[in-house]
Amino acid sequence: MSAIVAISMLLALLPAVADDAGADEGGACSFGYTWTDSLLPAPAVGYNWIEINGTGTNTRVTGDDSYGGPYPIGFDFSFFGNTYNDF
Repeated sequence: MSAIVAISMLLALLPAVADDAGADEGGACSFGYTWTDSLLPAPAVGYNWIEINGTGTNTRVTGDDSYGGPYPIGFDFSFFGNTYNDF
């Protein structure tokens, strides 16, 4: 019986010693990229959803990840040391 009481007391104390959940972030990699999530508290990142349904070019991709592309995007961008202008 005393073991049940001891275990019950330990379980009751767990929430008191648990860490608070908060925003997470990762340090810079060798290319200088970092990441953070959108949870509060800081360093949470705000975002503004832009609905694009009905705009753009229909790629006819319907759920098969191995179908489609590359599709030109009209500009160059660098990502992890490589330059891309399509996806």
